Amino acid sequence: MLSHTDLEIIDWIARLGAAAAEDVMRHFGLTAGQARHHLAACTRAGMLGRCRLLCDRPALFVARRAGLTLVGRSELAPARVSVASYEHWRACALVALELETEHPGAVLSDRELRVREREVGRAIASAELGLLRRTGEPAIHRPDLAVCDGDDWPRAIEVEIAVKAPRRLQAIVRAWARTRSISGVTYYASPRAARAVARAVAAMYAEDVVDIRPLPAEPVSAQAVPAGPSASDTDRGHPTRGARQCQPFTSTE
Repeated sequence: MLSHTDLEIIDWIARLGAAAAEDVMRHFGLTAGQARHHLAACTRAGMLGRCRLLCDRPALFVARRAGLTLVGRSELAPARVSVASYEHWRACALVALELETEHPGAVLSDRELRVREREVGRAIASAELGLLRRTGEPAIHRPDLAVCDGDDWPRAIEVEIAVKAPRRLQAIVRAWARTRSISGVTYYASPRAARAVARAVAAMYAEDVVDIRPLPAEPVSAQAVPAGPSASDTDRGHPTRGARQCQPFTSTE
C-alpha cells in the first residue's frame, strides 16, 4: 500500500512533468535512501515510470496514467521524455525547486498553466504571438513555468538552454513586452542562450519586462550516476552519439 508521502511525490511529479530522485530529495527533505524507497514503491505500483536515457545523467521519473488518476490529475497527460528533451526537463525541475523556496505553493508548470487557461478561457501567464494562418485564432506562447503568488500579477518563467533563431526569439520577447496580464518575465538561461536573449531584449527594448538569470547549478551528487541497463527507446527524438537508450517506463532497482 502506498503511503501519504508516496502520494505526495506522485502528485508533485505529475504536476511538474518529470523529476530526478535528487529533486524529490530536495523538495520533500528526504535522505537519498528515503527517496529511493518511496520512488521504488511508486514505480512497483505502476504509478511512476523511471526513464534512464543518458548513461551519465540522473534518471527521470514521470507519472503514468494510473498515477495521474490516483492523485486526481487525470486532466494532465503523461510527460514524454526523450533524449532531445531530457536536458530541458532536468533544467525545468531545478528552476522549479529554486522558485519554490521563494514562492512556496505558487509555482505552476506549463502543463498546469495550460489546464488553468483552458478552464478560465483566457491567458493567465501566456503571450500572443499573432494569429494562426489556418484558423485565425491567436497563436499562444506559454512559458515553461509561472509564478502565481496571491493577488500579484503572475510572472512568466522561461528556461532557455539552446539558442533560438534570432527572429523567433525576438518575436517571443516582443510578445512578452506587449502582454499586460503579467508582471514580467524571467529567463533562466545557459551562457550562450543568455547572450542571445540579451540581444533580443535590447532589440525589442524590453529591458523593463525581461530579467535574465543563470540556470541553477545541478547538485554534485546528481551529476554522476551509475549506468543502468539499456533498452530500446520508444519516445520521440533521435538519440545522440554515446547516449544510452531506454524505455520511458522501466523498473527502479
